Amino acid sequence: MKKFQLLILLLSLSITSAFSQTRIIRGTIVDKLSNEPLSFASIAIKNSSNGTFSNDEGLFELKVKEENTSIQISYIGYKDYEFVVDAKEDVYNVFLEAYEVELEEVVVRPHEAIYYIKKAIENHPNTITSEAFETRSFFSERSSLVNDKDDSYKMDEAVFISYFPDYSIDTLAAENRLVLHEYSEKGEFESILLENKKIAKREAKDKKRREKKAKKEKRPDTGIVGIDTLSTEAKDEVLGDSDNVNIEFGDMLGGPASILRNSQKILDNVFFKKEKLKKFRYSFAPATTYQGRALMAIDFYNKKKVEFVLYKGTIYLDHETLAIVSVDYTAKVKLPFYVNALLKAAGGFKLNSISADTRTRNQTIEGLVYPKQSRVNIQIELEQEDRIENIAIKQILNIDEINITNPNPIPEDQKFDSDLEMADQIFNLENLSWDDVGKVEY
Repeated sequence: MKKFQLLILLLSLSITSAFSQTRIIRGTIVDKLSNEPLSFASIAIKNSSNGTFSNDEGLFELKVKEENTSIQISYIGYKDYEFVVDAKEDVYNVFLEAYEVELEEVVVRPHEAIYYIKKAIENHPNTITSEAFETRSFFSERSSLVNDKDDSYKMDEAVFISYFPDYSIDTLAAENRLVLHEYSEKGEFESILLENKKIAKREAKDKKRREKKAKKEKRPDTGIVGIDTLSTEAKDEVLGDSDNVNIEFGDMLGGPASILRNSQKILDNVFFKKEKLKKFRYSFAPATTYQGRALMAIDFYNKKKVEFVLYKGTIYLDHETLAIVSVDYTAKVKLPFYVNALLKAAGGFKLNSISADTRTRNQTIEGLVYPKQSRVNIQIELEQEDRIENIAIKQILNIDEINITNPNPIPEDQKFDSDLEMADQIFNLENLSWDDVGKVEY
């Protein structure tokens, strides 16, 4: 009997031990009828802010710590699905059922769609948190040449700790600290655009070095090495017109700092700007749900270019509060000929086409909106002499932990600078490894 009791105890301890450490569950999210994979589906530990989302093939990985953990799967336009983690099961294939509005669920709206967009903009400061909070997020940027037969790519993957002092003030940027960084590549390719970004980073690094040197020597930095040795007339000739156009690809392509702010600066999107609303058409789409909340869906598009761009997408508002829960849209850039003339003169190439597919998801904690996920896919076609280059850039951000009880500001000397190389800015104070965080696998 004692031997039997000892065996039971050992088995119990082994099961307990299995769940005392982080464990990875995997699976796929697909449409129940078509079996098509559902990308960007939310996979969350229920009643927490921890979670991840599925990749383009509907695949996901999620770290869990306890047996009987409830997992909630959410995808806009589909019914939520829940399951409980089994001690003996590591793979879960989930089939989501499309959400269909039933007649008794239809709500007669007394106003046109544009009215609710205006109200959402007006209410926005009241629906988002103004309290400081801290997040831990996974970021990746993968750049590949679409017309490269070797399927070559370059990819940065990173983990950030971010401190938001007041999320309701969109001009108050988050403070970010880079915790982990990993660079990988396949094949070899020279990209016109990516080389331009590399040069810009190198120049930014040189500029900071010059500024430090100029500050130490108590003289202004002109930005041009050796300029102070020239005469006044020579300086004017070198510097030229101060109003010269400065083309910044960093703003167009985003990057870690940009995508970390996608939710906070959501009203900066042109289709939310009050003075631009009349240039868009807004109409109701079928109502739906997301993470157990009823959503009002509003489609939008513009027939004529707004700031050189044609937009088409859907805005999802919380049915009760009109909080902006999600925004999905595509954007096609139509550059005027003179911009390409400037690009040709400055960089020796022209942009034939630029398009972007953007998805932003927020989460609700204690009735207020916080950021959760962002994904941006950019397609660019460049032309340089007889060379055509098609670039695909995919940026992903997922907040897998959020701290609203004891957030800590980032010290000045640890703040991430997107103009500098990522590998030079790692401050892993938590001694985290990649096993401790949730990656979105390609």
